[in-house]
Amino acid sequence: MKDLKNPTTHSKTSQKKKHSKTLPEKSLQERHMLPRVKTGIVGLDEMLNGGLPKDIILLLAGSSGSGKTILCLQWLFDGVKNGENGMYITMTESLFMTLRNAETMSFFDRKAVEDEKLLVLDIRDILDHKTFNQEKTLKFIEDHVKKHKVQRLVIDSITAILYIINDRDKVRSFIFELNKVLATLGCTTILTSEIPKEGSYSVYGVEEYISDGIICLTNIPGENQMVRRLQVIKMRGIEFRTGAVIFDINSDGLIIYPKIPIDLKVASTEFKIRLDSGVPKFNQLIGGGYPQGHMVMLVGNTGSGKTTFGIHFLMAGLKKNEPCLYVALEESITQIKKTATGHGLDLEKYEKSGILKFLNPGLIDIYPDRILYDIVNTTKKMKLKRIVFDSTSSLESAAINKNQVREFLLQFAGFCKSFGITCVFTYLSESVFESRSGNLLGGGASTELRLSSIVDGIIMLRYVERGQRVEKLLHVLKLRGSSHDKNIWQYTTEQSGIKIGNKFKKKV
Repeated sequence: MKDLKNPTTHSKTSQKKKHSKTLPEKSLQERHMLPRVKTGIVGLDEMLNGGLPKDIILLLAGSSGSGKTILCLQWLFDGVKNGENGMYITMTESLFMTLRNAETMSFFDRKAVEDEKLLVLDIRDILDHKTFNQEKTLKFIEDHVKKHKVQRLVIDSITAILYIINDRDKVRSFIFELNKVLATLGCTTILTSEIPKEGSYSVYGVEEYISDGIICLTNIPGENQMVRRLQVIKMRGIEFRTGAVIFDINSDGLIIYPKIPIDLKVASTEFKIRLDSGVPKFNQLIGGGYPQGHMVMLVGNTGSGKTTFGIHFLMAGLKKNEPCLYVALEESITQIKKTATGHGLDLEKYEKSGILKFLNPGLIDIYPDRILYDIVNTTKKMKLKRIVFDSTSSLESAAINKNQVREFLLQFAGFCKSFGITCVFTYLSESVFESRSGNLLGGGASTELRLSSIVDGIIMLRYVERGQRVEKLLHVLKLRGSSHDKNIWQYTTEQSGIKIGNKFKKKV
């Protein structure tokens, strides 16, 4: 018999069957493939694995001057460009100031504003604290979204509205009513929020709980400039990259430098293909040249010839029309070109032809992610074959700790290997400045940053005092997967370049 007192207690089996007819089965992949809205901001879409989930409410938190307004406008104008109408509601500055500041950016489109594809509204007049009307404010937003078929909405800032209300219970009521209205409008919304103190993302602590996602922008004082950081705190329904990343702001808007995901399973190392080092006799010592895709570290003290070895390696590739990159952290590009010219090597000629590029980031306020981003872009543009990174130890002197340097090298090595790029990078080590009896090879140079597991080859360049003169010695400490010479060799840096001499013999 059916339970007449509780008519809802039907058979669970029949309920499941009925439910299965109304909800079609979807694969696990389909259930996790939420529709996305690309932000149009370089690096951010990558961090979000394709963009913001469609129709969400995003809380964009940050201190004054952190870049919130620029991010919002950049996102809105990108939407117009892709056929999505937008609306920007300003609470903090006049309409004139908002548009004047936006006009300085390359993404600004006056026609989009004039045609009301992007509606810019100043509604401070209806938010006077004496006459604030929650229903009227919400109705105003709803009507304009519907009338102009808005698909991207920005309220800048939600904090300004809440300060006007200035009553915690009324704030909570307004936030939840706003959430209900926005949920029914079918548009993706960004609410900007001032950060009142470290560790919080909103003034009243309610805004962040009704939001589907939170992105936080912060400014950190550097040596010469403010260092900007962005972090995705939460994003419901999608996987995203965690951790703070560096970003810049220029006339094009925000440029974000996300961490580079590395898949070492696609490493393209070819032991049979050897790349000319540019020093003939040295090629013989390493089995015919550097294996393609190898990461080779040149360790030595100042003046030992590390840069010159790197220049020879580049020139050998340039002469074969192989695209090359020189990353110079310590010396200026002008000085590097002069060093090459002193050895009869003309780097400038190849730079003008377009197959050689220099990167010369300053050491003050330098960040590894920014360097990696430039290397990645250059690689994709030029299809690089060879890279010289001079020098890795300079990263430490720029107030980047050893763990950060090691993390950078792991990403750098993984990226180069995935593209089959052969890289020579230099490392300044004082531990190889002198040779003492019984301790000619030293011990710490190759392990100062725990680099042995990262690099494929280690070439030691060192000095030894003999009689009244100092001689230079070379030793191939490691060359992964290759047969190489195990002896210590004398070498000189002459006008014509590096010359490998005789085997070193210890005096008894």
